[in-house]
Amino acid sequence: TSNQIVAAMMTFVLITGFFSLTLINYVLSANSRMLRELTAYVAQVDHMDSFSRGIVDSRALLFYPSVAVLVLVITYHVFQYRRWKG
Repeated sequence: TSNQIVAAMMTFVLITGFFSLTLINYVLSANSRMLRELTAYVAQVDHMDSFSRGIVDSRALLFYPSVAVLVLVITYHVFQYRRWKG
């Protein structure tokens, strides 16, 4: 965005959403298996819990770099869009 306050609020909402996925994962534990596995994979608290116990999970090692690459690709495309638009 062009406004830093809007960017900070969007980031806060996204981070809070990722942290709340753990709670959603426990609430939906009996319903859909696919949704439960997806929320468990994305839930940050579960990844941090494994790291704090000294367990290095390969899913977390794949998750963090893939999210970083995804954000970088999206940022690149936003900058390209702004360059050609402007």
